[in-house]
Amino acid sequence: MNNDYPSNAAVVLVAANKWLSFTVHGKILERFDPHLLDRMIAGSTSQTVIIGPGAKLCPVQLSDTEFDLTHFIHLVYGKQSIDDHTPFEVLAAWLRMAAKYNIDHLALDIIARLKHIFPTTLSAWDARDKYRRSHSFEETDVFQAFNLLRMLGDRYGALELVPAALYSCCQIGTQALNVGGMRNGLTPETLSPSDYELVLRAKARLRVWGATLVGRFALFTTSPDCVRPSKSCMKFISDFVRFPDVIQEGFEAVRDMLAGDVFNKAFLRYIRSWHLPGFTDPFAEEELCSCSECLSATYDQYNALRTEAWTALPVLAGVPLEKLPDWGCSDLLA
Repeated sequence: MNNDYPSNAAVVLVAANKWLSFTVHGKILERFDPHLLDRMIAGSTSQTVIIGPGAKLCPVQLSDTEFDLTHFIHLVYGKQSIDDHTPFEVLAAWLRMAAKYNIDHLALDIIARLKHIFPTTLSAWDARDKYRRSHSFEETDVFQAFNLLRMLGDRYGALELVPAALYSCCQIGTQALNVGGMRNGLTPETLSPSDYELVLRAKARLRVWGATLVGRFALFTTSPDCVRPSKSCMKFISDFVRFPDVIQEGFEAVRDMLAGDVFNKAFLRYIRSWHLPGFTDPFAEEELCSCSECLSATYDQYNALRTEAWTALPVLAGVPLEKLPDWGCSDLLA
């Protein structure tokens, strides 16, 4: 397959599989990045000749996949653009090309967008789902994302995304971790042996954190302004582990916590539901809920535990906090 661009093209870029090539003009590449063509030629696996008018076209054999090269050329020629709805797989392709050919402006733009999917603040983590949907980010895309971030290391601020990406890997079952995912439906994407071991260690640690959070919940205190004379809010909170079986959302919240999903918002929704009327303990006549003052106190105490866990997350990823200047927990109650 041959895709012809302007007739005064200067070079033919050939994908790794040698089945796809693009005839492109050097000035178009130069307009996108002044040194792009030089870097492509330097990384070529074939002898290259830059031609003049009427001369024979000579190929530049690249090691880039057909998918990556196609979307990159489309971006360079303006047939595609970066926006809030660009599929993750396309962003990943552009990021690989940007990293390989040192296109800083492109890499920084993509990292800034991926930061919404793998954020540095707990409030942004709670809001990440809308960005995952807008970029068509699937659960198994985390393998490709994590490998990309590990490849980049300290470049372009990618290191800041690693802790949240590791946490996302930890939410995948062990069997799925073994299988991995597929990049573009063609290329297998799995974690390296060392990263696989890192994820397993982190999963075990997160389960301990989840059990600790649930256990510490029984130690929460009610508000001094509790308006229920019987102080039944205290009994409600101290017996928390028994109640999730009555409310499905509560059961799922505790289950996810014990499985290591310590930042799941289902737990916050469950806390909020305590103040809703209508939930009654089938073995008692009193209403199963909390007064608004104790609800607020409990919510604050749980968020304090979430903050503590979020602050420690980089340690699981082996990333020193001093290298993460933006790591924090702003707007926890948003």
